[in-house]
Amino acid sequence: MNLSMFNFNKKKKVLSRYEDPTGEFTEREFEMANWWLKHKAGLRHLLIWILSLWSIITIGIGFWVWGDYLFFGYHADEQMADQIVETVTNYSAMHSHYGAAPISFHDSRVFYTGTHKYDFVTNVTNPNKRWIAHVKFHYTFAGGQTAIAEDMLLPGDVRPIAVLGYAGTGHPSSVKFVVDNIRWEHISAHTISNVALFVKSRLQFQVKNVHFAAIGKNGVPTNQISFSITNASVYGYWSVSFFVGLMNGTSRVAVLPLTITQFKNGETRHIDLRSLSPNLSVNTVIVYPIVNIFDPTVFMTPSV
Repeated sequence: MNLSMFNFNKKKKVLSRYEDPTGEFTEREFEMANWWLKHKAGLRHLLIWILSLWSIITIGIGFWVWGDYLFFGYHADEQMADQIVETVTNYSAMHSHYGAAPISFHDSRVFYTGTHKYDFVTNVTNPNKRWIAHVKFHYTFAGGQTAIAEDMLLPGDVRPIAVLGYAGTGHPSSVKFVVDNIRWEHISAHTISNVALFVKSRLQFQVKNVHFAAIGKNGVPTNQISFSITNASVYGYWSVSFFVGLMNGTSRVAVLPLTITQFKNGETRHIDLRSLSPNLSVNTVIVYPIVNIFDPTVFMTPSV
């Protein structure tokens, strides 16, 4: 043991006493070269082990990522692609944002108005904020149909449309409401910024003093409906039409037409209507204006 240490120290001393005759290498450089020669093989094995371990880790991560994509990510990408295609190509979905939404037609009824005449009435809702609807329609029933009628629905309109005074020999059965055509008219935001306010400021008709009397003469019922109506807006109309809904509580029991000419702003008119509908009972009325307020020629004074 001591002999080996003695020999090692002797070799080290011998190396330390070595002098490079060329003068190009120092003692420190000789020691580093000697260390490199002794550990070269071990360092090579260590480098190979590190590179092998790095390869195993990176390849393993790659397999895990691709496996996750194949089992989960691929299907998610397929669903995303389908959604993108639907968003781009589904014109109906786009139309609800950029075009007119469908009009709601519901609660069609037939009222007998006396003397073998009938009124066909349907409630409608135009949900669009910037579209006027020009609707052509008719009714079919067992054994016949009405003539085609046309009506104009303002943006946001909720009111009845009707074919009034159809002459028939019996009460129509199996009645169906048929839309023949709808022509849309768009209101540009550059022309009118707030359509709802525009409509509200012009359609201000107030009803008061409703009176109903059932007067029979010679066995024929004659119903008198009277009320006062005020044009509370600042706009006068050359002519404005209405459907007058005769109400018994919350139920509409009949619809009558009404037209008022040269209806000035702030003016109040007394209205006196007649109906031959049997067994009629009315406690209030609702007026539904029918006038294209987007046509400036309907106003007696210039539209603002």
